[in-house]
Amino acid sequence: SETNVGRQEVNLPTQQNSELTEVSRGIMESDNMRKELWQNAIKEIKKEPVIGTGITYFDNHFGSIVLQQSAHNVILEIWLVFGGLGFAVYLFLMIMIIVYLLVHFLKFKHRAIFMLHLLSIVSILILALVQPLMVMFYPSTIYWLLVSWAYKYTIQRKLKKRGLYEKCIS
Repeated sequence: SETNVGRQEVNLPTQQNSELTEVSRGIMESDNMRKELWQNAIKEIKKEPVIGTGITYFDNHFGSIVLQQSAHNVILEIWLVFGGLGFAVYLFLMIMIIVYLLVHFLKFKHRAIFMLHLLSIVSILILALVQPLMVMFYPSTIYWLLVSWAYKYTIQRKLKKRGLYEKCIS
């Protein structure tokens, strides 16, 4: 009958079904582990909420296993290491960078450079909500390369406007 044909198309082979189950289990375990990391990070933060503990890694108990882990969350990591005061400074600096970029975005003819800055900051911060900030090498490297490239481009443009660029490179 037609219903049997429909069911046969939906049913996955045993191997695929097993792999799907394994992937689902891995995602759930990862989520549960991250939840425990965040709860343990909050416990650690409560020890020194204002000035921070100065440490990134802390003991996490997973059954009978004890692992040194970071919080895997930029907000919790900065608060843990530098305290509420350090987090306020970090937040202020991030806001200032974004405001600076937005102001220049409105003034600058080549808006793509500033859009790249803004997108890179936002993407790093989003990734940092679920990954350890201190080990995010590639996104940070890409961001600073973009910053240096845009700075060089901006300086070159200012020098060209003043007629000084040719004198500087010769």
